[in-house]
Amino acid sequence: MKGLQNSTLNRSPFTFTLTLLLLVAGIPPDPARTTDGERELSRLQAKSEDAMAQGDPQGAANSIGRAALLASQLDKQSDSTQPPYRILVDLFRAQEQVYRAIALFQQSGERTPASSGICSLLSQGRQHAFRALENHSATSSDHAVHDHLLQQTMEWQEIIQELQHDWDCR
Repeated sequence: MKGLQNSTLNRSPFTFTLTLLLLVAGIPPDPARTTDGERELSRLQAKSEDAMAQGDPQGAANSIGRAALLASQLDKQSDSTQPPYRILVDLFRAQEQVYRAIALFQQSGERTPASSGICSLLSQGRQHAFRALENHSATSSDHAVHDHLLQQTMEWQEIIQELQHDWDCR
């Protein structure tokens, strides 16, 4: 975070945004149903959050990208009694794109307007967040995590929108 602390972004809504970026879509633990895959998902989410807290958005992107891949595998193996992994896949992919955009933005000297590549990553993240919302409405809502995932997805959409505004993405 050293680069962000010294930048003018630290005096803008970016501080609020970065705080929200540390949110992860957690699956509330149910010891009776927790699988090795779910434990690994939690570990990867925590690793991603730790990387962001240490100012390593590329490391965060790599960890949450692995979590998305694992959630995709779990989705293929799941039945209707398991958490909605399809939503997690898209939410994790949205987070991955945003973290990659942050890494590139830092590498570019944090100048606005952001490059088209950075803005494209944010747009891709936004598309994944929209897909997560679509999957939420298409999935039965009898899982306890649905409301939490919906809230997380909506927060990520707001984060992406704020970053697009702060970085002058058109």
